[in-house]
Amino acid sequence: MLLGTAPDAQAQDSEEKREYYSLFVTDYRSENYKSALSSARWLMENAPTYPEGDARNYRRVYKAYLGLAESAADKQAKRAYIDSALTVAKRAVPEVREADGEVDEYTWVQRRGHVLHDNQDLVDNGGRRATRLFRKAYDMKPTEIDSWYLDQIVRGYYSEDAKEKALSFLDELEANRGGEKEVQNLLDKWYPQFFDSPSERITFLEDQLESNPEDAEVMNQLLTLYQQQGLSDKAARLQSRILESNPSPALYRTVASTRLDDNEPQKAFDLYQKMLDMEASEATAQDYYNMGVAQQQMGQFAKARTYYRRATDVNASFGSAYMAIGNLYARAVSSCSGSELTLQDRAVYWLATDYFRKAKANDPSVASAADQSIAEYRSYFPDKEKVFMKGWDTGRSYTIDYGCYSWIGETTTVKAPS
Repeated sequence: MLLGTAPDAQAQDSEEKREYYSLFVTDYRSENYKSALSSARWLMENAPTYPEGDARNYRRVYKAYLGLAESAADKQAKRAYIDSALTVAKRAVPEVREADGEVDEYTWVQRRGHVLHDNQDLVDNGGRRATRLFRKAYDMKPTEIDSWYLDQIVRGYYSEDAKEKALSFLDELEANRGGEKEVQNLLDKWYPQFFDSPSERITFLEDQLESNPEDAEVMNQLLTLYQQQGLSDKAARLQSRILESNPSPALYRTVASTRLDDNEPQKAFDLYQKMLDMEASEATAQDYYNMGVAQQQMGQFAKARTYYRRATDVNASFGSAYMAIGNLYARAVSSCSGSELTLQDRAVYWLATDYFRKAKANDPSVASAADQSIAEYRSYFPDKEKVFMKGWDTGRSYTIDYGCYSWIGETTTVKAPS
């Protein structure tokens, strides 16, 4: 409200806003775009954020120009309307902010990119400009942007023959979002387009590392390739270099996984622990699972279970961890029993199968393995006669907390023999 404006002038001004806004919206909704834009000119000059204090008027004007472009009779007219839509999209953010309105810059960057992408044959350098805008949108919200935009960014780099930009972007995606199925599919599709063979990619990354010896991400990518191609000597030297430098959580994770595969559980566990001690580190379910494997390989069953449980705390659907606990209890029987299984030994298999069922219920991908383990260990359940002699009914609670199994400390139920 302007200071010194008379009440009747204020009312007249408000009425004028409502009138132009009503005409604009009515024509817009009827797809009478030319008439709508006529009303919009006054509105955009005098009350651009009326009535809700946001960018909806810019959005409607932008769409009106696109609607006119779609129905234009010739390319020259269509191009003029496309240029107008781009101009509106570019003006929206600064002008709405100047009017103290609410506006989402990320959305408008995407809109500009879409117009350029969809009309590359009409707009000068449309494809390249679209790539830059999609990349800008990615930089604004790298973990939220849809994979379609990621694909267009790489496609744009490919068409520009900008190999280094493309590979740097793909490596960044692999590091930050490689766990997403759609992103991994994108990586699998595009990486081969820039290299004729893994050895060519290795050469490229080695050159990058020579130029930037402390580049942790390049080290990570190169180490993975060395391992995949069986270049064990190069992988070992790079691992030592990584550990002597200032490794990132991702690099600790990679080297730790390698040490675990090489049957060096203590070294693997220590590296995972160092990774967890880093401020920027955030452990995944797989990390905790691998730490459990390391402890199990060292014969530390109780500690192994602790880390398997942490894996399920991070991801309740991580079926491999439930399977691991079930197998851990089954292995405990092998360690604790004598030449003949006692009733107390066999009862542990009740608890083991509880975990196999839990794995199946939480993660369909392990259902087949879980069914096989259940079938295998049911054959070791206490037989019907011994259960009867104990006076146990099926479903009765039974706690595994005795003797060699005291570390387990969990309760299961009496189960019918197979």
